[in-house]
Amino acid sequence: MIRKTIVALLGVALSAATAMAQSMPDGFAGFLRAALARQHDEWLRDWSENMRTNTALETCASFRDTKLRPFLLHEMDIEGKATKDERKFLDDVVDTIWTAGMKGVGQYDRLNKILARTARRSFADLVREATGKKRCVKSETIVRWLEEGNFHGDDMRGVFWTFRRDISFTNRHLLGNYIEKADIDEWLKLLWHIGVERADAWKARGGGWASNVTGEGWDGFAKHGKACREAFNRAMELHSFPEPLYLFSDLGPFDDELFVRATAAQMDYHGLFSNYLWYNCYPRWCGSLEKMKVFAERCRETKRHDTMIPYFYAEALLKMVKDMGVAPEDYFRDHADELDKIIEVCTPQIKNRNAFASVRQSAAVCATFAYSLKGDLDKTVETWRSFDHRTLPNLMYKIFESAYLNDRWLLWNVISGKRSADFLRLHKLYLADDFSGFMSAAGEVKRKHAKLTADEESYIEERLMDVRMKLDFPSGKPVPAAFPKSKACWLTYGGAWRLDGSCAYLNKMYKGGDPLEWNVSVDGEFRMECEIAPHGECDSWQFEFHQKPGDPAIEMSGTYPHLWLDFKKDGCELFFAEWVDIHDSKSAKATSVPYSGGAVKLVVEYNRGKVSVFLGDDSSPVFETEDFADFLNTVKYGHLKFNGSHARINSLKVMKPKRAD
Repeated sequence: MIRKTIVALLGVALSAATAMAQSMPDGFAGFLRAALARQHDEWLRDWSENMRTNTALETCASFRDTKLRPFLLHEMDIEGKATKDERKFLDDVVDTIWTAGMKGVGQYDRLNKILARTARRSFADLVREATGKKRCVKSETIVRWLEEGNFHGDDMRGVFWTFRRDISFTNRHLLGNYIEKADIDEWLKLLWHIGVERADAWKARGGGWASNVTGEGWDGFAKHGKACREAFNRAMELHSFPEPLYLFSDLGPFDDELFVRATAAQMDYHGLFSNYLWYNCYPRWCGSLEKMKVFAERCRETKRHDTMIPYFYAEALLKMVKDMGVAPEDYFRDHADELDKIIEVCTPQIKNRNAFASVRQSAAVCATFAYSLKGDLDKTVETWRSFDHRTLPNLMYKIFESAYLNDRWLLWNVISGKRSADFLRLHKLYLADDFSGFMSAAGEVKRKHAKLTADEESYIEERLMDVRMKLDFPSGKPVPAAFPKSKACWLTYGGAWRLDGSCAYLNKMYKGGDPLEWNVSVDGEFRMECEIAPHGECDSWQFEFHQKPGDPAIEMSGTYPHLWLDFKKDGCELFFAEWVDIHDSKSAKATSVPYSGGAVKLVVEYNRGKVSVFLGDDSSPVFETEDFADFLNTVKYGHLKFNGSHARINSLKVMKPKRAD
């Protein structure tokens, strides 16, 4: 239904063949998707060549310097009353507005004092409201400025870029009424209508999965989407500027030709590229992984490093890898040449003042990532030090799994820190699989430096844990967890993990609701022994465990089994089944187990496809099954994951299971 609705709503020529290819047998589907990729490639090649050779096309930077800067400087100093120093300050304000919006201006008290003397009152009032404590721009203030300015042509684009980040859609209908009655250019009115109808369309639909949208929701989406398209079409008839398409493109897939038209008007509008990649290239929106790859390659081939277009090779490629469900190391092990391409497109952007700050930061992370995977640690340190990395880019979280990127972030922080030489040496030993050398060098570093940073300690302990898994685990020695002394690791299901202290081998940065994960790989056959307990005085508590397979093909299927223990005063119920059977369909059968309160010793063993669960000191399993034998025998390695409610892990260790033969 979603495809029929979107096609009817947007009038977009979405290929039914692409949709069909998703459900066809792999062989023919692969052939068809490749054919469709070639079809996309034909026009994208022409587009890429035009972007590369047509130097007359306007870039974001040229728009900023030749149109937006004069527009804003005129609005801020309409009669030329500013002093030389004030003029320099206002010039810097333009760059701030360009990258971060009016709210990003740091010295807004100084700005407002200058504008009170140099600008029209309507503009001075607008800036004061945007930068004040409440940061709430009144509808009448906006309209008064628009009417007094009597903006037309490129100046209307200046209006959009000046306050694109600051004017909230919270009171969009109130402001819409003001704008509708105002004596302003029709294009500005249409721009507002596009944004309002788009927001109303998504509000009617809701933000959930398409399968959960009601008929009423789709009707509302279609109604407001139609109004949005009508306003968009009229705006494009008046001017082929990129701003209307940027606002409209958030509604869903749009005709590729519109992307060509908009980039011919301004070639490198970042938001438009992001929306095109998401709505027109992703498989879930009737695109394909092949189209994502084609788009990435054509962006790189423009060679227009004075714009951010080539950078989109890295973003599109990494998003493609994530959508494939493949670990980055696994993918780039087979496509090492693409790491060089990532470096090629990202390094020119790191210090490019014409690129948005978010692009510069993301490009630096991508280049650091590529150098890291290539094993060029000196370059890794160089690119990592090239930008302020105290704040993690949201885009990077979306591209990588947070646990994966957190681990990389820790590594890059440590090898580029104050003791860079020591930790570079350590990591090179680790990469060379010189485990005895690594353990010896780690001891030397600890003795040499009386006090290490939290990141440095975590780096050493995490790698030592990994080394023990590679040395001790195969030989049958138990590998214990390094929980904080005299402290417990306790879990709250559906909320944030509570960890008082540091826990070296588990993920050290978690978001609300995330499971706690053993941060090194464990063999597909193992014996896990742990002590779990209720946290505080709880009448009931729960504990969940499963092994997340390292093979993405297995992980993506979502069929790996979970162990769920539900403890109550009068006993415990044990479930071992797929997550959907335990939590959604409630069809899993329970095994009743005696429980009288307090901490419990739990042993879980995966051995030759058989799962055995022991509670307490019983030598016989309270539960045993081979129901998932075929599946478990395919799991060669993975991460152990834990969750629970009011539960606490007191101790944990893993070892190879004993064989009767």
